[in-house]
Amino acid sequence: FDFIGTSVDGYVSALSLEDAAVSEVNAMVSATEKGSAAERVKAIDKFYESQSEGHRLLLSDLCRKILSLDKKNETGLVSKYIVALSHADAYTYLVTGDVEKVLSIYEKNAADKRISPEDAQTLYYIAANVLANTRVGSADKIIELLEKSIAASPESEYAPTLMQILDSVKQMKASEEAAAADYSAEDSAAEEPAEDTDAGSGE
Repeated sequence: FDFIGTSVDGYVSALSLEDAAVSEVNAMVSATEKGSAAERVKAIDKFYESQSEGHRLLLSDLCRKILSLDKKNETGLVSKYIVALSHADAYTYLVTGDVEKVLSIYEKNAADKRISPEDAQTLYYIAANVLANTRVGSADKIIELLEKSIAASPESEYAPTLMQILDSVKQMKASEEAAAADYSAEDSAAEEPAEDTDAGSGE
């Protein structure tokens, strides 16, 4: 909301132009508190979808109500909001650099029995990607997460791409281990004492 002016009346007049938009938002918020559990869940979903990506992070408390309002997933929206809450909760720790906590959130929610196979695949992949980008986790852990991602939905459209990524990580790990082994062998050879040529000469 941009306002250029100096008077209070001018500001109030400009603000009044947003009355319709404010009323619409207030109506959507009010709808999340009325009706049956299913109606409230759908109202929360409508409000969530009306917001920008940045603002959606602020709605985690509201979205969390979906998990208690729809325990049997009758609306089919539970998996969607497990993913949404994963991102919101993980973001809090990602900005502080607590990668281990971020990882635990994604792994725990990916294993939730209420989540769809496709969404579980996504969360496992995101966890692997976080580790790869932050360079906090080992290659073995990244491989483990990628394998879980593929296993979650092996027939998905993303599975072939995930297999390629997994193969690349395994090849990278093998190359690093081979290079480390070569370096260790060269280092050991350099540390061996020179042979004493005078030994046993009797002189």
